[in-house]
Amino acid sequence: MNKKKVQRCLLCDQPNVVTILRGPEEAVERINVCSCRCTFHSDPGWRYQMNAYRSRQELVQSIESFIRYYNNDRIKEKLGGLSPKQYRERMKSA
Repeated sequence: MNKKKVQRCLLCDQPNVVTILRGPEEAVERINVCSCRCTFHSDPGWRYQMNAYRSRQELVQSIESFIRYYNNDRIKEKLGGLSPKQYRERMKSA
């Protein structure tokens, strides 16, 4: 079970239609085998455009760090005050 988990992240040096459309297309292909209700969200990366990064690697590390936090550590009220990781572990042992 995935509760609002980042499933896919695409990063390109220059935004273009091919890259913008590739993410949702890949997500739909992955979800076609799932019977659950899914929401797709495309973020143009405004969060990362507000900072000055010294290198592409620094930007990639920042994005990866945020995805780890978002998928595992953030406390979510709708999950009973648990982080997504804690919630998944609790559901496995239930």
